[in-house]
Amino acid sequence: MKKVILLFSCVLLSVIASAQSISINTNKNPPDSSAIVDIQSNQKGLLIPRMTAIQRNAIYAPANGLLVFDTDSATLFMFTGSWKKIQSISSGTNPGDMLRWDGTKWSVVPQGEFFTYYYRDKDGDGFGDKFFPVAGTGTTPLEGFVSSNQDCDDGNPSVNPNKVWYIDGDGDGFGSSAGTVMNCTKPTGYQETSSDCNDTNPNIHPNAPDSAGDLIDSDCDGIDGKETAGVFVSTTGNNSNDGTKNAPLATIDAGLAKASATGKTQVYIAGGTYNERVNLVNGISLYGSYTANWSRSATATTIITVQNLPNQISKQT
Repeated sequence: MKKVILLFSCVLLSVIASAQSISINTNKNPPDSSAIVDIQSNQKGLLIPRMTAIQRNAIYAPANGLLVFDTDSATLFMFTGSWKKIQSISSGTNPGDMLRWDGTKWSVVPQGEFFTYYYRDKDGDGFGDKFFPVAGTGTTPLEGFVSSNQDCDDGNPSVNPNKVWYIDGDGDGFGSSAGTVMNCTKPTGYQETSSDCNDTNPNIHPNAPDSAGDLIDSDCDGIDGKETAGVFVSTTGNNSNDGTKNAPLATIDAGLAKASATGKTQVYIAGGTYNERVNLVNGISLYGSYTANWSRSATATTIITVQNLPNQISKQT
C-alpha cells in the first residue's frame, strides 16, 4: 500500500530542482530564476503554519520575515523585530478620505481631520465663496478667508445668508416689514425693500398715483396727495421757510405764491385757523384737514377767516 501511495504522489506532483532553486508544480515547469522556491498552481494555494497567539509568541528567536497565521485573530503575522499584522488597507467610503498610519496600522480618516478648509471672502461680509477654498492646518484662517462658504455673491457685501427679505403679501412688487426671512437669494413672494405702507392692497405702494382728496396715502409718502407736487402750510410754520413738510409756511397766501413760483399744483394746509385774505391762483388746488404729521383727518378742520370786510366771511376747507 505504501508503494502505491508514493507512486500516486509522484504522478500528481513534480518537484524540479534547478541551479539551487526549487519549483513545485504539476506542469513540470522549471523554477523562476529570481525565486529560491517557485510554487505554481491555478487550483490551490499555499497554507501558512497556523497557531494560536501564545504559540506564535513562544517561537524561539524568530527570523525577520517569518510568516504565521494567528488563529486567535484570524490574521497573518510577519516578524520584523516584533510581530506585525499583515492587513489590507481600506480605500475609504467617502470622496476625499485619507489614510493615516498610527504606528501599528493604517486607518481611514475623513479629510477634515487633516486639514481645515477656509474660503475667500472678497467682499468682506463674513461669508466665503465655496469655489475659492484653501486648506490649512491651523485654527485661524488666512487674511481674507473665512470658514463659511455660503456666500452666493462674493462681490457684493449686501448679498449673503444674512440678507433680509420682506414679504410682498399683495404682489405689487413692494415688500412690507410685516414678514421677513433671511436668505442669500430672493425667496418667492418676498422683496428687497419694506417700503409698502399697505401690503393688503396692490393699488397702494410707492409707485402708485396719489390724488389728494380721498384721504388715502396711495403712494406711501406719508400724505394724502403727492409730497413733491405740493407746498405745505401750517399755523406753526414761518413764511421764511421753504414750504416743505418739515419747514412749512405760515400763511395760505404765501403757500400759493410759493407753488406758483416753483411750478407746483397743490397746497396742503394743516388744521387750524388762518386769519388772512386768500388770493386764489388758477391751476393750484388747496387741500385742508391735515394733522401735525400730515396725515389727513376729518377732525383736523382748516378754517380761513377773512376780516376787515363789510361782512366777515368764514370758510372751512
